[in-house]
Amino acid sequence: MVDGGLPQIHAALEGLEKAGVKINVFGLYKNDKHQTEGIIDEEGVIYPLDSKSPLFFLLMRMQDEVHRFAITFHRDLRKKHMKTSIFDGIKGLGEKRKEILHKHYPTLESLKSATVEELEQLFPHDVAIAIKEKI
Repeated sequence: MVDGGLPQIHAALEGLEKAGVKINVFGLYKNDKHQTEGIIDEEGVIYPLDSKSPLFFLLMRMQDEVHRFAITFHRDLRKKHMKTSIFDGIKGLGEKRKEILHKHYPTLESLKSATVEELEQLFPHDVAIAIKEKI
């Protein structure tokens, strides 16, 4: 069961075929208001669901959980991306040294105008050079 219509069904079938698995795949059919109305098979046959049936409620709960998981995943991904810095990956430049760098050079322009010798007043020679190379 996939949380979508024919495009997701076909994508799932393609993945299953690559894995050498042959099973029936169904998706959740939604109306033009994006409300789930039934189940759809790989041939496009729609099987309506009674909105008061236990199966409908189970599928809705599953759909809600998939939605919650996707939102949480993307939110965490955005948070992680927002915490990245151009200085990530410079050997010897951890969080504490990044704080020192930001304290002494609050703007990128001020950092660009700094010399290696000035940076060496704060950091080891190899770190100072790596910072200048990065900017």
